[in-house]
Amino acid sequence: MKDGYSIELIKASWEDAELLFNWVNEEDVRKNSINGRPIGWENHLKWFKTKIGSDNTFFLIGCLNKVPIGQVRFDLVNDEYFIDYSIDSSLRGSGFGTQILSEGIEMLKNILAKSFIIKAYVNSENAASVKVFKKLHFQEIGLKSENGLLFKVFKSKIER
Repeated sequence: MKDGYSIELIKASWEDAELLFNWVNEEDVRKNSINGRPIGWENHLKWFKTKIGSDNTFFLIGCLNKVPIGQVRFDLVNDEYFIDYSIDSSLRGSGFGTQILSEGIEMLKNILAKSFIIKAYVNSENAASVKVFKKLHFQEIGLKSENGLLFKVFKSKIER
């Protein structure tokens, strides 16, 4: 809970497609992504349909007083979960990223009922996200270069 604010995490659904499309195309989100190009609507819908229908994806929307404020997604790849998250631009820097990630990890932990590894690629220039992962005690384990950008690789083993 952030300063008395309670975030509710709900499973992403088809009704969230437009909201997520708008968030993913925000300038700062594109700037910090591995693929910096804007995402087209049809490509987004195809991708989103695949994600919400996949058993290897755990996709949540964070709501404050029933209003969506961010998203967190965990994608299972080769026995590790990769995190993607974002916060609505009007609320960035307010601590909600840490809360949404922390609560999302806790939900995934309760569902899986076993230990697991989580990784994240964070643009090295995205100081706010670097701070979030350090605050959540992720280890910085290396660097990865993609599309001319440098990403910090964070890892955490979540014990059950």
